[in-house]
Amino acid sequence: MSAEKRRLMQLFLRIPTLKPTNKYEIDLRTQLYGYRLDADPMCNTLWRLRDSDHIKDRQVVSEDMAFDTITSIHCLHAHLGKKE
Repeated sequence: MSAEKRRLMQLFLRIPTLKPTNKYEIDLRTQLYGYRLDADPMCNTLWRLRDSDHIKDRQVVSEDMAFDTITSIHCLHAHLGKKE
């Protein structure tokens, strides 16, 4: 997900009465049914809601943060590589 798309989604989730101004924003606002923001207003965490294929909500990260997120999760689970 691009940073701009993520920013717009967070904006529409924070201000539900905000009206979209173009077709892209209209389509994006329609997609928000499956998303939520973190309960903490200072936190910008975007979550994808669980569905029939996933039993838990999933955190959504932007493209520029994907590598850092994967690295931190690997470190968290002590999966740092294979020793020979």
